[in-house]
Amino acid sequence: MQWRSESIKTVRGAGDLRIGAERLARASRVRRQIEGELEALEACARALLRAEPMLRGSVYETRGKCGKRACRCRTGEGHPMTYVTWRTASGRKTRSVTPETHAAFAKPAEAYRRFREGRTEWTRRSKAVASLLGGLEDALALEVAPDRVEGNGRR
Repeated sequence: MQWRSESIKTVRGAGDLRIGAERLARASRVRRQIEGELEALEACARALLRAEPMLRGSVYETRGKCGKRACRCRTGEGHPMTYVTWRTASGRKTRSVTPETHAAFAKPAEAYRRFREGRTEWTRRSKAVASLLGGLEDALALEVAPDRVEGNGRR
């Protein structure tokens, strides 16, 4: 970096520590980006804290055959069937549910999907803030001014 007097800010009390004006401007831009990410993180945290009871799984509908010889499902598209799947410590479980109980399972499963999306968003934005903080550190790092006297490096 070349030291130009119009683009240099000297730190008070440390005449040999300087930072260029373009780096100060970059630091200002990075600060604004960090503030934006922090606002988004706060909104994300508020949404996660409002989480409802959830079912770690999903509800889905499919068509299946009942197995009766004379049933129309053997030649057609099948009977509508609703299943709920969820995770346990021992693995994934599946259970069929009736149309009457579908909503009772669907709402907590949807709450879980929203929670996971919010958590993913939180993680992504947290990593972005960490990266931006690294950029802020780089922009604000002071450099020692080169010696003005040629020769042996002493003043």
